[in-house]
Amino acid sequence: MNWETVVGTRCSQFWAPPAPQVFAFVSHPDNLVEAYKRGFNLIGLANNHSRDCLVGENALDGALMSARHMQRLERELSGPWLWHGVGTQKVASVKTFNVKGRQVRVAFASWYIGGGDCTYVTCVTDEETVLRSLRDANADIRILAIHSWNAGTQRDLVNTGIRFIRYFNGDIVFGHGPHTLKPVRIVQSASGKRGVMFESLGDFIHPFLSGGPDSTIGRVLFDIDTLQLRQVQVIPIATDGVYASFRGAYGPERVPANINWRVVNDATWRSGVSGNARAGYSNINR
Repeated sequence: MNWETVVGTRCSQFWAPPAPQVFAFVSHPDNLVEAYKRGFNLIGLANNHSRDCLVGENALDGALMSARHMQRLERELSGPWLWHGVGTQKVASVKTFNVKGRQVRVAFASWYIGGGDCTYVTCVTDEETVLRSLRDANADIRILAIHSWNAGTQRDLVNTGIRFIRYFNGDIVFGHGPHTLKPVRIVQSASGKRGVMFESLGDFIHPFLSGGPDSTIGRVLFDIDTLQLRQVQVIPIATDGVYASFRGAYGPERVPANINWRVVNDATWRSGVSGNARAGYSNINR
């Protein structure tokens, strides 16, 4: 999940005073605990709202405040989770997950294409550090979350995502930033390995956006024995401010991609998704 807000209990100084169309966010750490309980265990924090708070708790920079809370939560939560994108560590985070009885090492990084002060936010000047650390990590699966800012940086997101899969042994790119749905594509590396890139998933829950019917949840399935890409799934959702629902969402066949979607509904969907969900999937052949 892209966590597009500072994490903390208060902020003494935001980046701008309150005004129409000025957005600055701070979210209580307990919200991340609730997200974790609901299955979100990879959290990216590098985005254009990472620096919303100039002065946070104990006079800390807001991005560093976020990192301190994430470090505390990592110690306190009972199961494995990964986060990246704020703090002093720019290299990818790596953790071992137990998946169906197998130990799988996952490397994860969150990167914001925008510039500005990159001291405590993984952003544009850290591109090579992020990509090389993912490539060189002792990991089975490598995941990169990229946040764009405008049309120009969205093009950069796509180019960097392709580069990550093609030349840095990448497996998955989760793109976000435009707040609209963008294509899903399979990318083949120089060695023949295939990865998947979601150029933009659209929106999920955002209190100041009206949303719409064209966002999606992206899922990627790997062979448990070979850890090779085997299936890509999209589960469209409709959003309206703080609400997200399967009802009223676009059909998965409307999600643009360089693969063909097979469509299933509640009656045939066996992945624990319910409530008028219509999902699309595409098998990736050996």
